[in-house]
Amino acid sequence: MIRLYFRFKIFLLKNLLLFILFILHVEVAVSQGLRQDYNIRQKSEFVELNKLVGEHYEVIYSHTNLGLAKEVLAMANANTTNIENVLGYRLSGKIEIRLFENPLAYERSNNTFSSQLNIQQNTGGNTEIVQNDFIVVFNGSREKLLTQIRAGIANALLFEMLYGGTVQEKIKYASLLQLPYWFINGLVEYIASPWNAKDDDELRYLIQYKKKFQIDDLNSMKQALIGKNIWMYMAMLKGENAFQRILYLVRLTRKIENATYFVFNWNTSELIQEWHHFVLGAYSKDQKRKVPQSSEKLNNENAPIMAIIKSKDNCFIQQLKNGKSHIYQYDLKTKIGKEVKIPALNQETLVPLYCSDDNGGFFQLSQEHHAVKLRHYYHGLWEEQSFNIEMDFINTIQYHAKTKTFLVAGLIKSDNVIITYDSQFRVHTQFMSEQHIIDPIWHHSAEKILFSSLVFSEKTATYHYDIFELNVNTNSVSALVNLTKTDMENETMPTYYSNM
Repeated sequence: MIRLYFRFKIFLLKNLLLFILFILHVEVAVSQGLRQDYNIRQKSEFVELNKLVGEHYEVIYSHTNLGLAKEVLAMANANTTNIENVLGYRLSGKIEIRLFENPLAYERSNNTFSSQLNIQQNTGGNTEIVQNDFIVVFNGSREKLLTQIRAGIANALLFEMLYGGTVQEKIKYASLLQLPYWFINGLVEYIASPWNAKDDDELRYLIQYKKKFQIDDLNSMKQALIGKNIWMYMAMLKGENAFQRILYLVRLTRKIENATYFVFNWNTSELIQEWHHFVLGAYSKDQKRKVPQSSEKLNNENAPIMAIIKSKDNCFIQQLKNGKSHIYQYDLKTKIGKEVKIPALNQETLVPLYCSDDNGGFFQLSQEHHAVKLRHYYHGLWEEQSFNIEMDFINTIQYHAKTKTFLVAGLIKSDNVIITYDSQFRVHTQFMSEQHIIDPIWHHSAEKILFSSLVFSEKTATYHYDIFELNVNTNSVSALVNLTKTDMENETMPTYYSNM
């Protein structure tokens, strides 16, 4: 009995071991089969990529689409100069274009562009922007392919132009420059494709059936459409050359308000109101008028005051009415006021800057591209001064009556600059900085200048404004002193007290 028991137990163990070995064999076979099936599927889904390299662009494409890649590269090269001229910015370095031969290939792709910084939706399809690179998807239409390419180039150039090329510049300008969707994407749409019947029908519906709406409340496609038409309106008013100045001023001042004011004499709200009034008239059902008449312009009961200039016994007020600057003179003794007749300015001239002469009159500085004119108003007469200022853009002018010296601040290429001129209009001091400078003012002795400038805080890894003092009578390193040295607070509009 004992022998039978042990034989039976050995039999069970042998069969158990055989069963376990069988199960393991099956699992290995299934695993190998699945792996083989996976490898087959991986091989079928893998697409060999090639690169077509040009002077300014690199087109990434599948090996079966060389012909289409050559078309894309040719389209990009042929349209670059036109887009650069509109924006006033030259392409630096190369832009990578990732080409998908059809929408299905794009959807199936496990592309490396999943962390794109911006997605531009346009009439030619979706163009994904990855910093200076972008993706285009061919859907059979060469016209829509061209629209995507132009949109991608425009968006990439605008991104670099407004936010800089280095990582540090992107961090700085992203925190300081907040632009509405319609502004950037409307310009991209304007560049990407001409206004067409579909655009016109969509805008007509918006204007006629939604007469009162906030642009920011609309979806992205409608915001881009409205933005496109607003850029068309700005081109009608000032020509496409104005685009360069608008973008330049936005980059310089960090605000659209300043750019639209200097170019159109309107703040952004007024510009949009004027545009809305114009298209409402153009789309009116009775078609009685196409262009708003002068009497239909903005209500100026609360016309904004842009500057108050006190000069001895006179006070001059710069006020904005109907998109134009007006100067009103008030005698502080007699309380009598009158409007000062301003010399006619060219359409291309930026809104003039004014400063007191501390003797009952004021100076007017106007700038048209690189040409600068300085005029002096005194006792009802205008006199043009010989003043040669070689600056790309001027945002501040001040006059120190005792020393008869001028303080001028603005931009030379990419550098912020403060220049002082003596009584013979010769350069006395020149201070340049890569960081943004605002609100410069004279010390009462004309020996120092106070201003605010951007500073990067290592502690918070952010940019903010500190107040600096510049000694104009020395060229030593100690001439510039940071007076505030805060880590987070923005300190602007510095003022000297009389006891300093």
